[in-house]
Amino acid sequence: MAHLTWQTISLAHPSHASASLSASEEADSTSAGITNKMISAGSAARVDLTIGDICKGDVGGLSPDVTAANFGKKVMSTDKNDIAAGLANMVFQTAGVMAALACKNTDCEHVVFVGAMTEIPEGREMLRAVGNLHGMTFDVPAGGTYAGALGAVLRCCK
Repeated sequence: MAHLTWQTISLAHPSHASASLSASEEADSTSAGITNKMISAGSAARVDLTIGDICKGDVGGLSPDVTAANFGKKVMSTDKNDIAAGLANMVFQTAGVMAALACKNTDCEHVVFVGAMTEIPEGREMLRAVGNLHGMTFDVPAGGTYAGALGAVLRCCK
């Protein structure tokens, strides 16, 4: 069951799963599954201030759907799913901007993101959008969740 306040999202893992659950139902009952459902059910547009909220049309090449301020809507949704979507949007935008800034003044134009967070579909989309905004290619490969484990295995096999 998910508990949400304005400051944090606290997800409690179900105490046990029924033996009759299918693999996909069991995956959906995990904290990650619950979080993914909340993010998918919500809309960051109901909590984030966008360029389109401030101006009519594009501004300096920025489309109206680009975030101007995370959680910046004057009147924002208090729905837990919208807040979860807004938090995910903020986390992935921050990761993307940090990667883009780290690549400034270098010849790096292609960034690969790996790790468990890459399993969130909205996150993958947001990373790619941030990459496009910065004129870079942000790749989120399938199976990227296992990159750390693969690296550990390869290191041990030397």
